[in-house]
Amino acid sequence: MLQVLVPAGLLAVSYSRPLALLIAGVLIIVTFSYRQTIHAYPRGGGAYIVAKDNLGIVPSLVAATALLIDYVLGVSSA
Repeated sequence: MLQVLVPAGLLAVSYSRPLALLIAGVLIIVTFSYRQTIHAYPRGGGAYIVAKDNLGIVPSLVAATALLIDYVLGVSSA
């Protein structure tokens, strides 16, 4: 974060603390979300199952497609 803010100037560096707090807040939200998912799916639940149970078929297919694309791109970039 500082690599981007320092070249932008001293005023931009003053945004580092609020940005760090915002990032920490997002991490806390993600942690609680994962804890709820683990509690709701103790035997394991991937993105497809969780999305299908909570949002429906179309969002679950979007989640599955995104994961497949991510896997393919991850392998192809290695």
